[in-house]
Amino acid sequence: MPDRYGDPEPSNEPPSIHDPRCNRGWLGEDYDGRRIPCLTCKPHLTHRAP
Repeated sequence: MPDRYGDPEPSNEPPSIHDPRCNRGWLGEDYDGRRIPCLTCKPHLTHRAP
């Protein structure tokens, strides 16, 4: 909700760090032509070691 001057109230959440190269969830391609996922947009693609 804006304050009495019309300015938005500051948020307590930290700013989101997002790669500016992201294009619809992808960061481009590697040298072999494989697409590189943006892990902010596609967190299900992160590698988890057992």
